[in-house]
Amino acid sequence: MFNPSRVLDWLGEHNPQFFREAKGRLKSRNIGLAIAFSVAAQLLILQAFNSFLPNTNKEGIFNRYCLGSPPPNTYNPNNISDNYCLHDLLGNWMLNWQLWWLDIFLTISAVAIIALLVAGTYLLVADLSKEEGRGTLNLIRLSPQPAKNILLGKLLGVPILLYFPVCLAIPLNLVAGLAAGIPLVLILAFYLTLAAGCTCLYRGALLFGLVASGWGGLQNWLAAGAVWWLSTMATTLATQGFWATHTPFDWLTTFYPGMALSYGVNSTYLPVKTATAFSGNKLGDLLWYGQPLWNNAVTGIGFMLLNYFIWSYWLEQGLERRFRNGNSTLFTKKQSYQITACFIVLSSGFALQSLEANQLMENFGILQVFIAIFICSLIAVLIPQRQALQDWARYRYKIRSSRRNLIRELILGEKSPITLAIALNLGLMGVYLVPLILLLCLNKLLIIISLLLGANVLVICAAIAQQVILFSIPKSKFFAALAVGSFVILPPIFLVFTGIQSQTLPLPWLSTILPLVALKEASSRAIIFSALGQWLVIALLNFQMARQLQKISASNYKLAG
Repeated sequence: MFNPSRVLDWLGEHNPQFFREAKGRLKSRNIGLAIAFSVAAQLLILQAFNSFLPNTNKEGIFNRYCLGSPPPNTYNPNNISDNYCLHDLLGNWMLNWQLWWLDIFLTISAVAIIALLVAGTYLLVADLSKEEGRGTLNLIRLSPQPAKNILLGKLLGVPILLYFPVCLAIPLNLVAGLAAGIPLVLILAFYLTLAAGCTCLYRGALLFGLVASGWGGLQNWLAAGAVWWLSTMATTLATQGFWATHTPFDWLTTFYPGMALSYGVNSTYLPVKTATAFSGNKLGDLLWYGQPLWNNAVTGIGFMLLNYFIWSYWLEQGLERRFRNGNSTLFTKKQSYQITACFIVLSSGFALQSLEANQLMENFGILQVFIAIFICSLIAVLIPQRQALQDWARYRYKIRSSRRNLIRELILGEKSPITLAIALNLGLMGVYLVPLILLLCLNKLLIIISLLLGANVLVICAAIAQQVILFSIPKSKFFAALAVGSFVILPPIFLVFTGIQSQTLPLPWLSTILPLVALKEASSRAIIFSALGQWLVIALLNFQMARQLQKISASNYKLAG
């Protein structure tokens, strides 16, 4: 016989954190409100779609769900060729019930996507903020439970009241999908995709909550607001059947769980002009290394699940490190090289959707922006604290180890400066991209030079961030991020607003993250001068950092002696 207490005991034994979260939230009042909200929302949706049906017995009107065609000489101001309302021989409206049920299925699905993504993000970040404010987060960190179990308990337990109304909507959603003619396997595939997408996003929300602790509750609204804007924008575009842009931006599309709905819409065999919402007719235009993976539901959804799995895995690694030690970097340098490999392999495929020269130039320009955002994020998660740098410098000064060991520490050491590690990450991208460019691109030299100049700018960003961290100022990481952001964003904005165009004066543009826009007009002398200037800046910044570290380590060593 089923015994709820045994289930709770089993949960408490295997994951005490989930038991703690669930027990605190599953009160009778909360459960009742969740059930009432779900039932009311479903009734509201049914009532709304019922009101969209013809509500008069008079023929001669147009309605989305009518199947007739207007007879000749019928007043038709919008030149509609169908959707004309007629009665059958029994006096009932001739309606497209399949389309009606499809619209209900898509509406419930879209609402569930936005609710799970936005509300779940807010709840997780807010929970960590409260734990930090009450001082209980440190107590949880000291728990003997594995960090993975604690974080899984948070991920499953904190939004548990959100799962209730969504799960209660599954029966109606399932009935609507089957009535619309969608195969059960595609409905279940959408549920699986949504679950995988939520897992990935929720881990990102937990990581953001740990990193942004101490923001006074602002982080809750920032995270939820950003997810709300992105998810509603993606849903709006999806309802219009807009999927492929033939640029690296298409990679971001594959993170949206609603893409899986398009396969269900296609399986109904309703005309595209009839189904409209989440129409997948343009998914065939979406390519990855020239391959139309999204023509087929198995490969299309499979790519999405792989995408979720890869980034969910790395988010979990960062979560576990940061959860156990709030002062550690999110990833090791060794992990950063693996993350970079995943990033460049996945994103480059969407830059090679077309081999047309102008399109390739535009795509690699967008890819460089992606690379800049990725490297700046990598700088933020790899850069050590000032105290860690001091400890490393003191250790180096004390033992005076060989140059070979120094290079190894700069490449793999967690407390060493990050400039060389960032340069190696950029080099790893170059090793992968250059052969592709040589094989597939027409403007080979321009794109390769652009990648080199852009990489120089990003190495300078890493050196600047490391230099700011060494300053004895409070919140040095904030000022480091401000300095890097200013160095990356402000120059292009300044050049645009001052009217300095890449065609007339290309040299300033060559020192931004978008050198590709000026390379066609730039002379060989300007390119060489720009590259030499960037290398000189890198050398000076690293020389200054080495002197500063040596000075700090020597003074600390003397004080310790």
